Amino acid sequence: MTIFFQHHLAQRAFGTNSLDTRTLRTVSWQYGDKDTMILNVDGNALTNPEKESYGGLIRKHDRSFQLGFSGSVGISNILHAEIQALLTSVKLCWDAGYKKLTCYSNSLQIVELLTKENTKFHHYAYLLELIRMSIVKD
Repeated sequence: MTIFFQHHLAQRAFGTNSLDTRTLRTVSWQYGDKDTMILNVDGNALTNPEKESYGGLIRKHDRSFQLGFSGSVGISNILHAEIQALLTSVKLCWDAGYKKLTCYSNSLQIVELLTKENTKFHHYAYLLELIRMSIVKD
């Protein structure tokens, strides 16, 4: 699948009509170990900043597609969508029996929130704790 076909699908999904080639860039797949699942997650607010959505895909180390997902957090904000994308992907992996995960996200804010020791008063403390608990499962 070419990047232009993917862009066409994104245009259809998100309702944009412009093809600005200045924003297109080449990306590469990040490989993991044989027993590692690779998660790519993202939240978005492209169509309506008050109706946040999220999605992602899960692949094996050899690029083979395993699972895909999408959803909406309704009227919220982009941080909520990014957190929900990560939580959903981790839950799907655990439910499918995948235990070793590597996750890629463009949200530095989530990484910082998950690595802080004390976020118990954060607005999304409950969701962050669910992610932490999922990460340390045996």
